[in-house]
Amino acid sequence: MPIVTDHRVPTLDAIHLAVAIEECPALADGEAIEFVTRDRDQAAAAVALRLMVR
Repeated sequence: MPIVTDHRVPTLDAIHLAVAIEECPALADGEAIEFVTRDRDQAAAAVALRLMVR
C-alpha cells in the first residue's frame, strides 16, 4: 500500500494510516472506526483511503 507516494504524507503519518486500515478492523470487531487527526494532509489521505475522519 503506497500511502507515502500516493498521498504525500510523512512516513509516521503513513504508518498511522496503515495501522488504521490494516489492524483496526480486527480490533474493532465490527464497530465503526473513526480516524482522528488535526493534520489536514493526513485527514485528506484518510478520506481518500475511505476512513471516517473527525
